[in-house]
Amino acid sequence: MQSGFRAGHGCTSATLKVLNYIITTIYKRQYCAAIFIDLAKAFDSVNHHILIGRLNVIGCVTSCPVVRAYHRQYLVSQMTASTGSPTTSQAEFRMSNQKASIGMSAGERCCSYDGDADRIVYYYCDSIATLISTYLKELLTQAGLDLQIAVVQTAYANGISTRYLEDTMKVIVRCTKTGVKHLHHAAQEFDIGVYFEANAHGTVLFSKEAEENIQQLARDSNTNDERENAALLLQNTVNLLNQTVGDAISDMLLIEAVLTIRGMTVQQWDAIYTDLPNRQLKVKVADRRVIDTTDAERRTVSPAGLQEAIDSLVHKHRQARSFVRPSGTEDVVRVYAEADTQESADALAHEVSLAVYRIVGGVGEEPKPL
Repeated sequence: MQSGFRAGHGCTSATLKVLNYIITTIYKRQYCAAIFIDLAKAFDSVNHHILIGRLNVIGCVTSCPVVRAYHRQYLVSQMTASTGSPTTSQAEFRMSNQKASIGMSAGERCCSYDGDADRIVYYYCDSIATLISTYLKELLTQAGLDLQIAVVQTAYANGISTRYLEDTMKVIVRCTKTGVKHLHHAAQEFDIGVYFEANAHGTVLFSKEAEENIQQLARDSNTNDERENAALLLQNTVNLLNQTVGDAISDMLLIEAVLTIRGMTVQQWDAIYTDLPNRQLKVKVADRRVIDTTDAERRTVSPAGLQEAIDSLVHKHRQARSFVRPSGTEDVVRVYAEADTQESADALAHEVSLAVYRIVGGVGEEPKPL
């Protein structure tokens, strides 16, 4: 029974289901046994020769450049040579180092998954939510469907992407706290909710009403060709995506379909807008719990004086933005800064790190300039 990322489901519902099985079995005087498996890097556990064989049967290995690249890179190198460690996923390497893996040529069309294949990154473009949401908005316009579409972001989304979606594409943007569960729940508030977190988790959600409207239009024999074609493309999108859990493989197939339908290269996709230079740092503190945030973690309410210090530092730079948030797992404070140049972004990140160190109670040496 799938319980993750389903409305009204979770650990409690899964536990109750298992408990019900046990009680029912005991009541029937039958033997009861259970096996609990926690797979580390589940995607790496798949027999990739069988997977490639299945993809080859339907023509993907020869026709899709991304699958060809995956076939070549994963089966030959097992990800080790590119990341320097067999336990480091390509997605994690890409997000942490802000560069492609070793052995990839500039402009090569390729993507990577993490260990359990629920995260995806493309080289060299991160604007997956922008590509998919603008494509869906265009289809909705062509189909004449009055459905509300929104992109859900976190504070880590680059400010340029937010402005492009709101000002140019006229798409609703909702900001929420970091964590896929927060984005998923926020996306459910709209007819169509698109989210791809900065760490590469993401999917597209369609409400039941939206799916019914799309299906009804696709079956309408009286509609014109443009509306019918748009409705069919929307229906195919619904059928392709895995809305229950993040699924990097179905995400990749959708991205490839969108690029093909729109006749776009990765370079053209990347040129839609240019992200502001940014920098992420972390500061060790004695107790991260002294920091409390609001406005989807974009502003702090405690300790006193911290937000005022951040605002003062941000005003020294052009097109600048910065926020801090406590780590959920260790006594560190994460710092994000963006500005019009990389030099300014680096300087702002360092200045904010110093403010955190001095106001929150840093541990060890003061942060050094980059």
